[in-house]
Amino acid sequence: RRETSILAAHNTSSTSIYLEWSAPALHTIHGQFQGYLITYRPRDTSPRQAKEMQIADPAATSYTLEGLAVYTQYLLSIKVYNPEGSGPETIVVVMTDEGAPSSPRNLKVLSTLATSIQVSWWEPARPNGIIQGYRLYFKHNNLTSVQQVGQNKSAVLETL
Repeated sequence: RRETSILAAHNTSSTSIYLEWSAPALHTIHGQFQGYLITYRPRDTSPRQAKEMQIADPAATSYTLEGLAVYTQYLLSIKVYNPEGSGPETIVVVMTDEGAPSSPRNLKVLSTLATSIQVSWWEPARPNGIIQGYRLYFKHNNLTSVQQVGQNKSAVLETL
């Protein structure tokens, strides 16, 4: 086997991915084994946008990439390198976990009545995952109440 084998690749948070591997057989590495080169990029971006992480420890068998984008598929590759260059790469696709969404956009009051208010909004610019619903918080007579709303993007709050 000439290439590095990936043993595990999974997200550890909404912004990090853990990668574990086993080295190729030493007799397949020509020259001095200096370490590993991990290349990664969001799957829907150009290869030119790939970032590299050099691991100058031939004994290393795992690494955690951090500071990644939330809820994004990443294309990761790993290969060994020596003074002459790098060996064949092994590629895997891993997705970072969901994270908190940004705020809903374009909140509007559509109508107000004596005992209710109707509001509408747009979904967040960065949902950072699958939106399961919304919570509307409102204050009346110094008491804060919350109303859970499903997937729809408008609601009538019986507040007053």
